[in-house]
Amino acid sequence: MHLMLRNNFLKVCLLVSSVGLAQTDMEALLNEQASQGGKKTPNYVHATFKGTKLINGHSVEAPGAGVLQFIIYHRFSNMNDVLYNFFGLDGATTRLGLDYGISKRLSIGIGRTAVLKAVDGYLKYKVLMQSSEGAPVTMALVAGSSYNTIRAPYYEGDRLRRLNYLSQLLLARKFNASFSLQLMPTYVYNNLAETDKDKNGIFAQGYGARLKISKRTSINWEHYVVLPSQVNNTVRNTVALGFDIDTGGHIFQFHFTNASSMIEQQFIPLTTGNVAKSEFRLGFNISRVFTVNKKAASK
Repeated sequence: MHLMLRNNFLKVCLLVSSVGLAQTDMEALLNEQASQGGKKTPNYVHATFKGTKLINGHSVEAPGAGVLQFIIYHRFSNMNDVLYNFFGLDGATTRLGLDYGISKRLSIGIGRTAVLKAVDGYLKYKVLMQSSEGAPVTMALVAGSSYNTIRAPYYEGDRLRRLNYLSQLLLARKFNASFSLQLMPTYVYNNLAETDKDKNGIFAQGYGARLKISKRTSINWEHYVVLPSQVNNTVRNTVALGFDIDTGGHIFQFHFTNASSMIEQQFIPLTTGNVAKSEFRLGFNISRVFTVNKKAASK
C-alpha cells in the first residue's frame, strides 16, 4: 500500500511538472507571437498570497527582482497549560531569514532557526506564472537543505547526519480577488531519522488557502498530511490557521499551529502537537522588504 501511494505520488509530480514545462513552452510561443503582432505582454496575476510563507511552509510568492526581504518567525510554546505557561508566552522558538529576488522567477533564501540550531537555504523558481491570457496557475519548484549545528552525541563523528533536504512543488491559483488555493506535494530527506520507525525520506501532501476579508487583511489555512507508514505514531500532521495584515512595507502574519518548527525538513517529520489536546501554539511572522538592486527591480 505504501509503495503504491509513493509511486502514485511520484507519477503525479512528474505529470504536473511535464504539463507545466509544456505550458511554459506554449506560453513563451504565445508571448512571442503576441509581441510580433504588437499585442501587450500577459497580464500576470499578482498577490496570490501576501507572504512568501503561507504560514509555516512556502507559498508561490517571492521577493521581486532586486528586492531583499528580512523575515522574523516566532512560535510560542503550547497553550494547553494556560496558567502555568501563560498561554504559551513563557517559551518560544524563532527563525531569522533573508530572501532575495534574483529575477521575477528565481529567488534564494537563507535562515537560522532555534530548533536543532539549524542553518538552512533554498532556491525557488517559478516555472509558470498565472495570467489572464496564458497559464491558469502559478507553479514553483523549491529545493532546499539544512544543517543541524546543535551539540549532540548522536551527531558526533558523522557530519553528514546533520544534513537534511527538501524538494517541493507548489501549484497555486488565484480564483478571484478574494480566494486563492495552493497544493504542495513535498519530499523531505533527513540523513538521521528520529526513531527506528521513521523513514529517512518522507512524502507529504500539503494544502493551503487564502480568503481575503478586506483590502489589507486575509485569513490563511495550511495543512500537511504525511503519507502512511513513514513516521512513528507520535508524529502529527501539521495544521495552521492564520491572519495576515499588510501595512504596505510590512506583512504581519499571526497564526495558531501545532508545529514548533518553521522549515519543512523539521515540521513535516517532527511535529507532535495534538490539536485535540489543545497542543497548539500562537505564532507570528513579520517581514520587511528593501530594494537593494534598483536596476533589476526596474526591469
